Amino acid sequence: MLKAKLGGVRGEMLIAFAMRFLTAGISFALNWLVARQFGPHGSGLYAIVMTTGVLFSTLTALGLDIVIVRTISVAKVENNFGVARKAIHHGLGVTLIASLLVGAIFVFGNRPISELWVKGGEAAPFILVTGLLIPVMAAMRLLGSTLRALGKIALSQAVQGPLGTGLALALLAGFALAGSGFPTIYAAGFYLFGNVVCLVVSLIAVYRLISKWPVGEHSPMLTSGLMVLGSQVTVFLVEWFATLMLTNTATTADAGIFRVCFQIGALFGLIMMASESIMAPHFARKLAQGDKAGVARLARSVSLAMIAAGAPLMIVILVAPEFLLGLFGEEFRSGANALRLIALGQMANIATGPVSSILLMARQEKWSLTFGIVGCLVAGVLSYVLVPLYGVMGAAWAVSAGILVRRITASIVVRKVVGISFFG
Repeated sequence: MLKAKLGGVRGEMLIAFAMRFLTAGISFALNWLVARQFGPHGSGLYAIVMTTGVLFSTLTALGLDIVIVRTISVAKVENNFGVARKAIHHGLGVTLIASLLVGAIFVFGNRPISELWVKGGEAAPFILVTGLLIPVMAAMRLLGSTLRALGKIALSQAVQGPLGTGLALALLAGFALAGSGFPTIYAAGFYLFGNVVCLVVSLIAVYRLISKWPVGEHSPMLTSGLMVLGSQVTVFLVEWFATLMLTNTATTADAGIFRVCFQIGALFGLIMMASESIMAPHFARKLAQGDKAGVARLARSVSLAMIAAGAPLMIVILVAPEFLLGLFGEEFRSGANALRLIALGQMANIATGPVSSILLMARQEKWSLTFGIVGCLVAGVLSYVLVPLYGVMGAAWAVSAGILVRRITASIVVRKVVGISFFG
């Protein structure tokens, strides 16, 4: 029985890894095309849309995407699908209200926000697109998590990665091949369009899956969700604040170089995201059954798989960072050492295993929030101090330090509080 379950998990992991690496390849191509087409300056403006959209869509999801995974997984164990359907309806409704309100602030306040964030205030159109993107991405977080918890792994991974990004890449490449010049804002618009298509696909899929379920009683979600939210937001705040410090105290070109370095380093994060997103429902079910030994076995296997998957990428980045950055343009080569440093921090990230997922599925949101805040404060203070002095390299030191503090603390909490040790 255990072997069969592990086999099923391995199959889901293979699907997740395949889809995440496909996403990574498409994202790399999209970022490469933006960099080649518009240079570091245009990449910096485009980065504002990406980092701000991700941050505020995460913020307005209120952590309910993670709570929904846990709720659906436990409901399947208890055969209580009414509660699961109610949770999906409630989570999506609350998220849409919050994200539409925040998005409206960016849409109607794009000019003053741009003047506050970027020298010269030239980012106003990009801020406006960000406001439109926020509710779309926020809803996608809820729907993607729902599909994943319902066992639709391939579809959930597709709509949260390769489908939308692939559409944006195809549109941008088509315009580039046409040979006529066009502004950077088109790239942001294409990304928004791709996400809208994914939202429609996800809504249809989820409706078909749950339309025949009964609607049960509402279970409290918001308190847990807000603590999860705090933990999630601190992750994105690190990159967002470093990017804004660069645009404000250095140049948008420096922000563009940092963005490319961070995106290459974030390939390690894709490995982590693929693993934790797939394992979360399994951890929730086993913890609901009191099977901590089973959680430890799965976590150990996932940790080793992530290290093996990340090792080749780590070697390439350490040996040939100039080559990788040179693919985006000669001006990007100056970020070679920053890329090495970011990669080391990200490798340490995946080496600690799926600790965040275990904490959240074990209902230890308060600990996730606590060490998230500490890691974010460390990264924020270092960004404030180091970015004006060392530019891109200072931003790399800041984000890497934040990652290390967060992950080391999480590992200790999983062992001491939850009582799960991966090794030994």
